Amino acid sequence: MASAFSLPEEDLAFIHSTLGVRTQALNGDVLVTGANGFFGRWVVEALVWMRQKCAVPISVHVLLRDAPRFLAEAPSSVTNGVHVISGEMEASIATRAKFKHIIHLASPLIRPNDVSAFHAHMHIAARGMDQILELARDAGDCTVLFTSSGAIYGDYLGVTPARRPYEENFTGEPASFLNEKLIYGQTKRYLELLLLTSGARHGFSTRIARCFSFIGPYLPLDSNYAIGNFMRNALDGKSIVIEGDGKVRRSYMYAADMVIALLAILLDGRNGAAYNVGASRAYSLLEVAHLVAAQVPGCAVEVLNRALSTGAGAEYVPDLFLFERDFGGLPAQPIEQAIRKTLMWHHASGGALARRQAN
Repeated sequence: MASAFSLPEEDLAFIHSTLGVRTQALNGDVLVTGANGFFGRWVVEALVWMRQKCAVPISVHVLLRDAPRFLAEAPSSVTNGVHVISGEMEASIATRAKFKHIIHLASPLIRPNDVSAFHAHMHIAARGMDQILELARDAGDCTVLFTSSGAIYGDYLGVTPARRPYEENFTGEPASFLNEKLIYGQTKRYLELLLLTSGARHGFSTRIARCFSFIGPYLPLDSNYAIGNFMRNALDGKSIVIEGDGKVRRSYMYAADMVIALLAILLDGRNGAAYNVGASRAYSLLEVAHLVAAQVPGCAVEVLNRALSTGAGAEYVPDLFLFERDFGGLPAQPIEQAIRKTLMWHHASGGALARRQAN
């Protein structure tokens, strides 16, 4: 019998069982923004699964810029299990619901090297956060989780061997020249401050998840995610091509583990806290390419050495001290298993989903 969900039900069940008693705090109306994206599809489907399969007493609302796309692509069990609010994130949100939880995942796209569009990106993102804050103020007893990014740390790599990179309390000054990386990261930081100051003023609870690198079903395969591009080539029967020397290092968290981390922060995190979310074990891009290729017989890896991986940004790995202090040993699936499960999902989908970006 075919599953009524697009994601593996073993993953959805694993999310619920791992959260355990924390799910008792899930109740009332929950709003999720960005439901058409990679994070959003996972979070929405997990919440709907818990409501339908485990009688978790929540009503799931999704704010969608492109509601027809969501309704066309999501399984009927998911579309029938949510309340769709159609509208732009930065416009007034038409709803009478008083939300107990808000999970703000939506983020406007930023066009690389387009300086003229940077101001619009910041304006839309800030206006969208203002709408979320208005809903939280109206609800009163509300908790808002905002997914920020490790990009807020800029190019900081740690100043001594004793300091891990990307620690949550780092507040270094960014470079002053305009580029999309700076605008994206500093916009995320500004949105964090908008959320924290509004929560402090109006009395609703706030949580921040600074997200790093991930892998899993619905990760875009034609975007700026190296591991997604590697899988796209492998699925297409092509060689995996690394433009540089492959020494850049990243860590990758499986999407089901990511949802567990996000919901744990929402339900059991400290008010006003910012937590890094990601995996702690780093791999070079060359190692990642070979791990992907190992799952597809005959897949080769080519290293072009057109650019060397030197300087800041060569290692993008979170320090997880605060997360581990507050949540202990939440699961972390090995990267080999994460790659295998993601490729299996694409094969099972017949290839259509493998070519579709979830933006």
